[in-house]
Order: sequence, then structure tokens, then C-alpha cells
Amino acid sequence: MTSNGQQVFSAGYGTTDQTQPNTIVEKAGATTYTHQFVQSALGITKVTDNGVRTTYARDAKGTPAGR
Repeated sequence: MTSNGQQVFSAGYGTTDQTQPNTIVEKAGATTYTHQFVQSALGITKVTDNGVRTTYARDAKGTPAGR
């Protein structure tokens, strides 16, 4: 996606049907935000936002633990 000729959003996918994103890059002004996703059969298990990792535990149904 572009705005005023500058790319402001891009996404990469781990599947050909584009159901599982693995990278999203957003640009807001001079700041670029990079989001990386790790997927399992149950859903997203890890997200890295600009180098900061968050891990998600899921139960056997794929629901995030603690919900």
C-alpha cells in the first residue's frame, strides 16, 4: 500500500492463500514498525514487534491460555 508515492504497508505470508501472515511492515511518518509472527497448527504462538518478543501459550483448542 502506498501513500503519496511512499510504501506505508506491506505484508508477507507463510501460505499461498494468504491466511497466515508472517511479516507486516508499517510506516507512520519517519517511523517503521515491523511485526513478525510465528504460527503453529493452533494459531499464532509468538509475535516480535520491533525486536520485542511476546510468546502466547495455547490450549489444545487453540485458545490463548488464561482466557
